[in-house]
Amino acid sequence: KRAIFQNQLLNLQRIMKCNKTAILSISILCVACVILAWGNPHSLSWPLKCPLYQITGLQCPLCGMQRAVHELLHGNMKEAWSLNPGFFLFSPYWLVVLVGTIFPNLQKTNSIVRFCLRDKIIFLALIALLVWGIVRNL
Repeated sequence: KRAIFQNQLLNLQRIMKCNKTAILSISILCVACVILAWGNPHSLSWPLKCPLYQITGLQCPLCGMQRAVHELLHGNMKEAWSLNPGFFLFSPYWLVVLVGTIFPNLQKTNSIVRFCLRDKIIFLALIALLVWGIVRNL
């Protein structure tokens, strides 16, 4: 009976750890969306600027993402696309990776999550992100 109780306790601890991570991640995402909805990343006083762009004048693969999310939250899909099309192309993949990382049980049960979390696929996604960073500056 004691071994069963210890197993149940370990399972509960794993679930609680997963839920804490999920709650924290979702909370951070919600706060970021509220900040981006109410703030104006187009303004010069916006505190989060891309260091690569500030130093070199080159756009990183994520440049324009804050402004794109701001425009999306205000329903301006066309403007959001013009700010960073790569955001729309890569976001679904990275969202699956994030969800699969937050909820490890999905790695066992969902074949899409399992596929996206393979080392080779993550490596290819990072290469694609790098190539996007180069192409958008040509």
